[in-house]
Amino acid sequence: MMTRNGLMGATFTVFAGLFVAWALLAIAETLSRPPYLDEAPTAEVYVTGPEDSFETMQPGDGYRVDLPLFPTGGAYVKEEPRATQGSIMVKRFVLDADDMDRDLAAHLTLSRRVVRVNLNGTELYTAASNRSWSGNSGFYTDAYSLPRDLLTVGENTLVFSSNVAGRLVYPITTIDDAGPIMRSVWWSRFFGGLGVGMAAALLAFVAILFGALAWERRDRAQVAAVAVLALVWLFYNLNTMGWPRLWSPWHTVFGYVTAFLVIGGLATYTVWRLKAPALISRGVPLLTLLACLVPLLAATAGPRAVFDWSWPIEVWSKMVLAPLLIGALFYLQASRPGDSSRVETAAVTACLLAMFLDGVDDRFGTTVPFLSHLPLGNYALPWFGAVFALGLSAAIATQATRARRIALDHNDILESRLDQQQKQLQTLFQREKAVERERVLNDERQRLMRDMHDGIGGHLVSLMVQARSGGAKPDALARSLQRVLDDLRLIVDSLDTAGDSLGFALGAFRNRLEPKLKEAGVRLNWDITPEAAAVELPPDTVLQVLRIVQEVFSNALQHSGADVITLSLTEAEVGGALRLMVEDNGRGFAESQIVAGKGLTSMRQRAARIRASLVVEPSTRGGTSVTLSLPRPELVRFPGLEAADG
Repeated sequence: MMTRNGLMGATFTVFAGLFVAWALLAIAETLSRPPYLDEAPTAEVYVTGPEDSFETMQPGDGYRVDLPLFPTGGAYVKEEPRATQGSIMVKRFVLDADDMDRDLAAHLTLSRRVVRVNLNGTELYTAASNRSWSGNSGFYTDAYSLPRDLLTVGENTLVFSSNVAGRLVYPITTIDDAGPIMRSVWWSRFFGGLGVGMAAALLAFVAILFGALAWERRDRAQVAAVAVLALVWLFYNLNTMGWPRLWSPWHTVFGYVTAFLVIGGLATYTVWRLKAPALISRGVPLLTLLACLVPLLAATAGPRAVFDWSWPIEVWSKMVLAPLLIGALFYLQASRPGDSSRVETAAVTACLLAMFLDGVDDRFGTTVPFLSHLPLGNYALPWFGAVFALGLSAAIATQATRARRIALDHNDILESRLDQQQKQLQTLFQREKAVERERVLNDERQRLMRDMHDGIGGHLVSLMVQARSGGAKPDALARSLQRVLDDLRLIVDSLDTAGDSLGFALGAFRNRLEPKLKEAGVRLNWDITPEAAAVELPPDTVLQVLRIVQEVFSNALQHSGADVITLSLTEAEVGGALRLMVEDNGRGFAESQIVAGKGLTSMRQRAARIRASLVVEPSTRGGTSVTLSLPRPELVRFPGLEAADG
């Protein structure tokens, strides 16, 4: 459905393409035009008679024909049935003495089948009179330098010989300073030669680019059409420049075949973009192939038949198809602006206008639109291949830039959402961690209450009974009370670090324990690697490890008589498990104590709870070694939470 915005966008896009074509044509024809044209109303032409030869004709021989200036300018044109063998055009000009010091040249608006040029009876130029005809030959600006030694003061005569039969076409000839004339001819040759070659190079680039990129499946047919069109246009331009040099009439056949393929390729490309019904999208390529058969069949009848059969098809297809295709692009841009590139549409529209003007100029003659003083001097479609190539390249760049901008916008949105989710996860993680810590603390409080009731409480009751009965000695009673107090402090200290990391909990435990060890005359060796300390464990696991270490140190202080205790925490080389070892240099345990001791039983139960292994054995230092092996937890981690974990 067309909307107002769609119609406005389509109007702007199509008119932009038309304006680009008009501006380029105006620039090309302005640069290719000399400072002025000597546009006399008629040209003096002599047609060969039955006994004459155009190669030896002189002014005044044969039949004189006053050739009128074509309505749009640019040439003298007339249908002349008597011109069956050839003709000559005479250009007379007068010079004075001052002109003899100037470098002069003759400017020709076109050089269609001019095969011989004479100045005052001396030959300046000769070309083969049997050059093969092609749709692009002879319609370019030309110039001849006029040697001073051949010029005279007064009237001078230039004679141009042509072997064209039937329709006489001769250029407007202007005599002026050689510098401006040669510059205008250079620009004309640029747009008819070098510019066509540059367009061919750009078309080759587009064909390679479209063939090399990875496209979505839905775009592959259209992309293949563009690549094929660029290749065909490339060969069309090469033929315009005279390559390949085939023998007659195949050079002409090749020129018309490539021209039909370019015209049909533009039509096929447009209907495929339009997603036209199958009858049209398949019919256009079929008609193109049928048109290509015409010059091939005409070649059997001779070079002239190739032109007579193919030229009308080329001209009328350009004039008829171009407006229809421009209208189709307008409809496409208006109805589906999101499915089409404006740059691409504008570029193809510009090429279609150039194709249309080429056809009109071939059939009727025309000027640059709105500039009646600038007749079209060169075929525009070949060098407009550069417009097509640059437009398609710009369209790809525009689409890539738009896709990158959309991707960056989406990435920004995703990053913003991810950042919000990370903050939410961080908050949830902290809450979950606090809840887990509180749960562990509650569980440990309940267990400690039972231990204090059954253990410390029972021991205090026993001491109280002994004190009342008078059976306890003061020193023994004081030592027993001190041990009870130490156990109570260790129990309270363990609650403060429950839920922290293992490295932090062990560090806090050391700070509280080390003064007591110094008081007892025990030296503490501490060896914890940073990698092992950084491993994060669940709060319950940290608390159970801390309680085991607490029990080990309590046993060592009470029973070993050691003066050195070593604690080490490392990572195992295989599997990455944590290895916590406490060694002393005391008396050690008897075998029966290792098996049946109450404290050891409690430690093994705690180790089993956290799926760790506990080994108690004699130490190489002479005392006891307790080794706790902790499996490394497989925790799911989220980016950004490491800092939150502390």
